[in-house]
Amino acid sequence: LDYRSYTWKSKEEVAVYSNMVAEHCDIIIGGREEFDNLEIDIAPNDRTDEATAARWFERRAQVVVVKHGGNGSVVYTRNGESYKAGIFPSNNVIKTFGAGDSFAGAFIYGLMQGWPIPKCQKYGSASASIVVSSHSCSDAMPSLAKIEQFLEAFKEKQIRL
Repeated sequence: LDYRSYTWKSKEEVAVYSNMVAEHCDIIIGGREEFDNLEIDIAPNDRTDEATAARWFERRAQVVVVKHGGNGSVVYTRNGESYKAGIFPSNNVIKTFGAGDSFAGAFIYGLMQGWPIPKCQKYGSASASIVVSSHSCSDAMPSLAKIEQFLEAFKEKQIRL
């Protein structure tokens, strides 16, 4: 899900078209606000992460990821597992755009490699942290090697603290 208010006439329009696409997805990744927009008509009074995941598991979804910006993410799987992960704090946040795309790219890469979900979340979060500390968006999207260097540096920094 990638909601940009300036590209839509109304939140109702967002809900119609986003639902049409989401109905065909195995993996749905979005921020809480994006899921709220998606569910504006189907669940106006029940917008918890758990209820959101359950609704999409009634359809085709196998994995639902609800991102909470600086508060991390929660991943739910159709088989009843859930994983909550935080973020990598950054003192150098320049801008936030691109973070969601970067998170999704690394997360999906991990899934395609057969990684466990917690590792996918960790790499997604690290990737997003790298992107927000750059002036660029697409040019700042990190390679696997760059994410691993970031994680190693973060681990070393934690040990020294």
